[in-house]
Amino acid sequence: MDEPHATRFDWRRTWNVGPLGVAEETAVAPGFRRLSIYRIVGGPRDRSWRWSVKRDFVHVAEGYAASRAAARRAAENAVGSAP
Repeated sequence: MDEPHATRFDWRRTWNVGPLGVAEETAVAPGFRRLSIYRIVGGPRDRSWRWSVKRDFVHVAEGYAASRAAARRAAENAVGSAP
């Protein structure tokens, strides 16, 4: 699996679903967002800290969703299958 590109991240557009973090990335088409799902493995949970993608997250999956609600459902489904 390819490593995600940390430079695409905007942590203001990152949110948690259980033990997972979901990062919204660049829009790929009108109404669709590219998403990366991570399992949080360490680091402070204060957004003012600078997260390290390699140290604090394990990449679980990535994909596309038409809305935040659809992305949240996909992430919730991934919680059960996360390593």
